[in-house]
Amino acid sequence: MFSLAFFWAFLHSSSAPAVEIGAIRPPQGIEVLNPWGIPFLNTLILLLSGAAVTWAHYAILAGLK
Repeated sequence: MFSLAFFWAFLHSSSAPAVEIGAIRPPQGIEVLNPWGIPFLNTLILLLSGAAVTWAHYAILAGLK
């Protein structure tokens, strides 16, 4: 229930920003990151490391060297 409440609060505040922050998303004065820069690189590293661990786990179970 805590996780559900946490994500509900995040999605609610994202879809209906408060008047105090200008009622726009993102708030004024916040610079938005380019998603094809560092965030994309971090996502790629995360997915490739997961694939490497899965591949190693399979090799261990299959008895491969």
